[in-house]
Amino acid sequence: MRKKWKQMIIGSFAAALMISNYGSAFSMALNTDDNYAIRSESEVIRELLSQNDEGDSESASHIKAILYGIDEYGLRSAPGSEDQIAVINSGQQMILKSRTMREDGAIWYQVSVGISDVSYTGYIPEQYVLCIDSVNLECLNDPGMSDIYVETDDELFPDAVSMYGADDFESAIAAFPDSYKDSLRKLHSAHPNWVFVPQITKVDWNKFITAEMVQDRSLVERSMDDSYKGKQSWAYNPETGEYYGRSGYNWVQASQEAVEYFADPRNFLKERDIFQFELLTYNSNYQTEAGVEAIISGTFMSNTMMPDDIVTYAKGFCLAGAQTNVSPYMLAARVRQEQGGAGTSPLISGNYPGYEGYYNFFNIHAYGNTEEEIYINGLSYARDNGWTSRYNSIAGGANVLGSSYITKGQDTLYLQKFDVDNSYYGLFSHQYMQNIRGAYNEGRTAYQAYSNMGILNNNFVFKIPVYQNMPLTACPMPENSSRKKQIEDFISRLYVNILGRQADASGMQHWYNCLTIGGESAAAVSVRFVFSQEFIDQKVTDEDFVERMYKTMLGRGSDPSGKAHWLEVLNIGYSRRYVLARFVASQEFANICDSYEIEKGSVDLTEPRDIYPGAAGFVRRLYLATLKRNADVDGLNHWVSLIGTKSASPYDVAERIVNSQEFKNYQYSDEEYVKILYRAFLDRDPDPSGYQHWLNRLASGASREDILHGFANSAEFKNLAASYGI
Repeated sequence: MRKKWKQMIIGSFAAALMISNYGSAFSMALNTDDNYAIRSESEVIRELLSQNDEGDSESASHIKAILYGIDEYGLRSAPGSEDQIAVINSGQQMILKSRTMREDGAIWYQVSVGISDVSYTGYIPEQYVLCIDSVNLECLNDPGMSDIYVETDDELFPDAVSMYGADDFESAIAAFPDSYKDSLRKLHSAHPNWVFVPQITKVDWNKFITAEMVQDRSLVERSMDDSYKGKQSWAYNPETGEYYGRSGYNWVQASQEAVEYFADPRNFLKERDIFQFELLTYNSNYQTEAGVEAIISGTFMSNTMMPDDIVTYAKGFCLAGAQTNVSPYMLAARVRQEQGGAGTSPLISGNYPGYEGYYNFFNIHAYGNTEEEIYINGLSYARDNGWTSRYNSIAGGANVLGSSYITKGQDTLYLQKFDVDNSYYGLFSHQYMQNIRGAYNEGRTAYQAYSNMGILNNNFVFKIPVYQNMPLTACPMPENSSRKKQIEDFISRLYVNILGRQADASGMQHWYNCLTIGGESAAAVSVRFVFSQEFIDQKVTDEDFVERMYKTMLGRGSDPSGKAHWLEVLNIGYSRRYVLARFVASQEFANICDSYEIEKGSVDLTEPRDIYPGAAGFVRRLYLATLKRNADVDGLNHWVSLIGTKSASPYDVAERIVNSQEFKNYQYSDEEYVKILYRAFLDRDPDPSGYQHWLNRLASGASREDILHGFANSAEFKNLAASYGI
């Protein structure tokens, strides 16, 4: 566990600190209009901040953490005391008040927690506190500590959240039921920096589902399959087959099977779905304007200035997030979810009759039985709160989310739909959204943005609910005739394009079960088809293999240049698994999976020649230069593994190949030997003076081993190895 010394900072969390933390992200605001060109950065920021003066500054300044590393803890009345004020459970949100050190060097945090609408303040040891707000954590102050250095656990900070060893990880997930663990292990294997925290809700599963079935609490889109729609007397007319609109025409009551499926966390412990459990507090380490642009890409907000405002939408989300201590990614994803890509709702047009100049980007209080009622309720709320600009609406909505949800324990997307946190407002009823797929959709939007930015391996923290008396296995997806056909169509695609035949009934059922009950991804099933004995026995050529990958993974025939590229990749020694992995990673395959509503997944590389491409290129070149042939697969993997795992240096491998019996069998002359060393170690033909130098040394009695060492120790060889990344 790494430690470092941090000096305590005196003073409260102020707007000035937020502004300084935000850094250069505001620089464009100074150049968006000639009227602002001569204004200072701080003046622009202050103007935007002043648009939301009614914000809850106390709520925004809260530094939030969660209980971590222990199933439950008794909050102490004083540091080191045995007196317990209240018992809190894993995943419980805590508001950090101060930090203090005992004489024995142990650090304790003073925290406040909410339990059943009662606030308790007490103390907890630092090892059970997980906080991702590293910048603001520095602002905690305890009397008597202003002039001393405090040893703080750097693993509480977002740039160094705990990274487990194998045993540590198993201990960390011990509080999860067994039915969660295999999925968490797979995620941990792919992303060792991710942290999974069990939220011990102490809520009975059946009570929870019953509460979710209360009228109008859980809705689905009318366009969804009937298996997702409820048929209660107030939701459905059996005589006409009509589902009643519950929030405007397009939203109808959800079926219990649909609620159970989307409420069961075990269905979403997959890379693409898990971000509905991500902690939503502000984190300037990776929440950037570029990231927000990735989330709103393709919408009316993308790379666009807010009309009548002085910032882009992306910059506005970032500023609102910093101002309210809320993730700007969540804010952007929420508006995208609420307003869609076109942004044509009267709630954000600013010209709805009677409510001109008012905006409600988050659709707060926008409910009703008719479209008109929804618009009037939402815009009345905007008018009452003075949301007279687009930025003001976004910042005001962010403040509502921060003060009424995120600071009240509902600090994940999942908890904003399924209110199973008992900190404040009771249970079940305090939900931000009725849409049972809302958290699921917004989480996927966040995942795609993180993936596009290349930050999926950051230290994300996921708080995942655990219930009492849960079913032994994850609740299945509602039986959906159209969904079943989609999955079967995907399976047929694999049979026809890879195996060259129609699916048999037993095979179809087997793969259907793998993709549904088994939770396998499209990539995992594709791997099993491509490396099945049936496919191997066909002994297809590389050209045929590449063509089948195009048809299966991209849904089209090959283009000449693309096909030539992949044939060359195979020719120089990459495996077919490597080629499959690259096709699976393409956006075209992702689009195909989306069309079938199947999780894409990824292909793990298993051979050293694929895992260490730089070392593989180096070894392949050595084979051609010294042995005059392409590397065989076993030899290539052997030497690449030694270099890739640092078990041998590039020189060690080159020396062993040159000293191999196969090389000696060529019985090269001294002239040929020196030329080969030039090509093998320097990747060039010899220059006349250098060539003669080495021949003279051999003629004077130097051994070939001496000459080999001379080439290996040259700066030119070291630069060559570095060019391969080894």
